[in-house]
Amino acid sequence: MTDKGPGRTDWHVHIGAFADAYYRAEDVFGALRAAGTTEVWFSSTTSGFGLQIGGKPAGAGAVYRYIRGEMGDALAAAERTGMKAHALYWVMPEVHCAPDAPVRLARAMEELPYEGFKLHPSGNAWDWDDPAVERLADEVFAFAGERGMRVVVHCGPDPTERPAVFERFVARHPGATVQLAHCRPLKETCQMLRKHPNTVCDTAFAAKATQVAIRAFGLGNRMVHGTDFPATHWYANRETPPTGTVPAMDLAEFALRTGGGGWEEE
Repeated sequence: MTDKGPGRTDWHVHIGAFADAYYRAEDVFGALRAAGTTEVWFSSTTSGFGLQIGGKPAGAGAVYRYIRGEMGDALAAAERTGMKAHALYWVMPEVHCAPDAPVRLARAMEELPYEGFKLHPSGNAWDWDDPAVERLADEVFAFAGERGMRVVVHCGPDPTERPAVFERFVARHPGATVQLAHCRPLKETCQMLRKHPNTVCDTAFAAKATQVAIRAFGLGNRMVHGTDFPATHWYANRETPPTGTVPAMDLAEFALRTGGGGWEEE
């Protein structure tokens, strides 16, 4: 699969809840298919809201089971829409480090055909001073490294999620492909790409100038196409943010207008 034109792969896609909106998998995949994307790597943003379901508090077990069902339904939706879809397990310390943790990481990866992981440190309780959180992260990278899986890491300026935070795991587990989402901060992203051959970055929300710089540094072959769709739809409409289930036609129009669902703030 290619990253441009017909047959394009999008390496950074989501389904599920985002703020007060809900993006159904069938509508997300259908919109991307209409815009020329035929393959996606996706996870559920419902996982980024901690121990709650639909804005109401819920236990770790209930949240885990809800998202497992959501992702299973998404894989079925991918088949209906003709989308080649790779599911990523969004790891929540709130679930796996809870006193009543409902499932071990290895078992979670058996319950659905996940092909990798997603980590969002600022969206979940990734407290790097907590030994249990450190062990969980190492377990994620070790599991991926032993099986040649992908780990997509949300990266940004927050101290919990800078690319360098993950260097110890990247170095210890070279068999894992680590995707530094958003290419930020740029300097740290490039340092990681140069130092660790098992890293790539993606273009989700990355400014055009950032992408040009990465290519100018000779690292363009380490940058993959990602949109963060449909989070892009929400941010593009955040002055009057969508609520409830977002209509399929709205998503399709946005994906077609943007050439595949990508967007960067002006």
